[in-house]
Amino acid sequence: MFAMREIIVDGYNGFLLQERRPEVLAELLVSLLSNPTLLRDMGQRGQQLVRERYGWDKVARKMLAHITGH
Repeated sequence: MFAMREIIVDGYNGFLLQERRPEVLAELLVSLLSNPTLLRDMGQRGQQLVRERYGWDKVARKMLAHITGH
């Protein structure tokens, strides 16, 4: 349930909900849809973070280290 906390920085590249409250999620979605610049910027920040942390070169290095024990 909380795997996204590894990727999402609340308010920077997404939002993390503290509890399951549909009205809070709805407010955040309306806020994003009402602000295309914020929506775009958060999306770009999220993409950059994922590229930096989970690009194929990094994944391959981690897998190789695990396989070889180094």
